[in-house]
Amino acid sequence: MTPRFDGRLLLAQGLLVIALAPLVSGLIKKTKAILENRQGASLLQPYWDLLKNFGKEEVVSETTSWIFRATPNICLGAMLAACFLIPVIVAGTFLGFAADLIALVYFLALPRFSWRWRALTPAAPLAGWAPPVR
Repeated sequence: MTPRFDGRLLLAQGLLVIALAPLVSGLIKKTKAILENRQGASLLQPYWDLLKNFGKEEVVSETTSWIFRATPNICLGAMLAACFLIPVIVAGTFLGFAADLIALVYFLALPRFSWRWRALTPAAPLAGWAPPVR
């Protein structure tokens, strides 16, 4: 008998992972600071940094392509999708362990590829090969 799969529990798990990820980052930074005999930043500092960064205006050159503008959205989508594949609360998966492992590796590799591709798109002397896109 296969385990019954509840989509609501999977959604709760993904949202929990997304909500607690900055807290884990803050905990790691605070622990490092304590081990180095420093005070360090607050545990909630990553949340404040996220709020500050989401409020900033995007500055984009006129010579960049759609890839340059789409890369942050691609990376965010890939990380959000990966959050729903990591088993934290839910033990079962939609596709099975092997398929989820392959999808997780893909979702974690996609941002790396996207950022490197993004670095090649501006028509700057040190950026790479891409001509201006009109």
